Amino acid sequence: MADEHGHRGEGGFAARLAADRAERSRLPLKRDAGAFSDVILGLLFPQLAEEPASTPEEMTPA
Repeated sequence: MADEHGHRGEGGFAARLAADRAERSRLPLKRDAGAFSDVILGLLFPQLAEEPASTPEEMTPA
């Protein structure tokens, strides 16, 4: 039952918050974030990448 301010109480808020979080996540999965950061680090620092995007010959100007 709502009070004079229209609030349904803590139980209603907690249930609504839990249901909202269960429906969708606002943050990416940890493994997806890790894979994305590995790609970005490989682009920024190719010497540290496990699989470089290009060879040293391709990166050296002719």
